[in-house]
Amino acid sequence: MSLELVSEINPKDEHNADIETILWYSDRLISGSDNGIVKVWTSDLDLVTQFQAHDGQPVYDMSIDPVSHLLYTCSPDTTIQEWKLEDGKCYLNNILKGHTQAIRKLCFSDGILYSGEIVEKW
Repeated sequence: MSLELVSEINPKDEHNADIETILWYSDRLISGSDNGIVKVWTSDLDLVTQFQAHDGQPVYDMSIDPVSHLLYTCSPDTTIQEWKLEDGKCYLNNILKGHTQAIRKLCFSDGILYSGEIVEKW
């Protein structure tokens, strides 16, 4: 099977830093970068919205709760940020604290958020 490029992001909407994580949710692509910018895209790669997460720290990973539609982001700042996806915008809903090291991975499954360098259950 060979793959072909079918769509590209408009250069004016590109991230200005390396992309660390990409997540597909519903009809949206969500990307997080080294400078803490998270961008939400349509399936045709048109920019819907963008926001600053983690005070400019890298966004290492993201996960979504498919029931509540909450987006979770993690970074070296030892926090998990919870974002409400609503009407094409994202609003900071909560900050989860408890890790003492950078958080590199998130996984949401069966109503539970797992995070780690050291695995935590939320």
